[in-house]
Amino acid sequence: MARTSRSKDVRIAEIDVKIEKYKTLIEQLESKKSSIINPAPRTRKPGVNAIIKQAKELGMTADEIAKKLGIKVG
Repeated sequence: MARTSRSKDVRIAEIDVKIEKYKTLIEQLESKKSSIINPAPRTRKPGVNAIIKQAKELGMTADEIAKKLGIKVG
C-alpha cells in the first residue's frame, strides 16, 4: 500500500497549528516562572492582639470586649 503524499500547504498548516499550540504552552510556563521569581507576599490573619488593638482604637474597654465575646472577667 502506498501512502498518499500531502501537499505543502497541508503540511505547513499542520506545523502552524503545532507552533500556536506550543506558543500558548510557553506563555503558560513563562507566567509560572514569573510567579516563582516574584511571589505574592503572604498575608497573615489578624492575631488576637491586633483585634483587641482595633477594638480599643474604636473606644471599647476591656470589659466591653469581654462582654461581646461572652467572657467573664473577674
